[in-house]
Amino acid sequence: MRLTINLADDLYQDARSLALAKDVSISAAVNQLLRAAVHPPAPPTDSDIDHLSVGALYFKGPRRIPVVKCQAGLVITDEDVARARSEEDLCYINQFRGVGKP
Repeated sequence: MRLTINLADDLYQDARSLALAKDVSISAAVNQLLRAAVHPPAPPTDSDIDHLSVGALYFKGPRRIPVVKCQAGLVITDEDVARARSEEDLCYINQFRGVGKP
């Protein structure tokens, strides 16, 4: 079905980026994005965790909290997450300011 719609600039850029990354038309990319938004895949249940590969991201619980399956015995604490966020923020700020560039 042909339809003309107006997209916000940022949404158009998202759709265009997806289209380029997947080597499809913008229409196909918008279709994929709409399908994912209207019919999101059901999150895996706790019994599905054993079948996920290490590092696989899934969403748990009614609030759909993102969870990553890690190697057995590896515990990631709130402090680990806070440290990673701080390091990532610092790297972004340094990139923005041009620190570390030749």
